Formats: sequence, C-alpha cells, structure tokens
Amino acid sequence: MRNDLKTCEGKIYAGLQKLIRIRKENSIFASGNGSGTEILDVENDHVFGYVRHKDGRKLVILANFTEREQAISENRLFEADEVGLDLITDASRLPGSDVILNPYQFIWVYV
Repeated sequence: MRNDLKTCEGKIYAGLQKLIRIRKENSIFASGNGSGTEILDVENDHVFGYVRHKDGRKLVILANFTEREQAISENRLFEADEVGLDLITDASRLPGSDVILNPYQFIWVYV
C-alpha cells in the first residue's frame, strides 16, 4: 500500500521519502562543522520558526500548527535583498512579500 500513490499511506510515505532525500542532499541540516540553530520570534503564537546557519548560508524553517492560514512578516525572517528557495516545493521566495502559511503547512527556505 505504501508504494501506491493513490492511497493515503502511499502519499504519506512518498512525502516522508522526499523530506528524507532533501535532508540528505543539504548539509545545512547536519549538526557540527560550523552549523548553528537559532529560534525565531515570529510574533505569532501559532507558528514555530527557527534558522539553521552554515557556511554563510541559512535555512529558515517555519511550521504552522493551526487549521487557519497564518502570516509572518518578511522583515522578521529575511534581509531586504535575500532571495530564497523553498526546498520542499521548489517555490522561490522573493523580497518584499510576507510569508503566508496554509493550515498545518511547513516550509524550508534556503537562502
């Protein structure tokens, strides 16, 4: 069943496999070797956020723990000229726009 993408089990399994692959492909997730983690104050009690730093790059992780859409001010997360890529969806994050998280959505934005 887990290999059948038409089933809930298959969709969950494929999603988890994708997350594992992304983590293996990006050394910023690894601890040690100059990496660090910083908890973010996103000024929203429904969203948890943190940043991983390594080799002058950063990964912003945000997770919405509610059944409602949540907005996070861009200036709490990124510098004015930073362009990022959501590693999960491959969507670009362009400067000048707040981050909108759908219910229960999480993002991994690599800058």
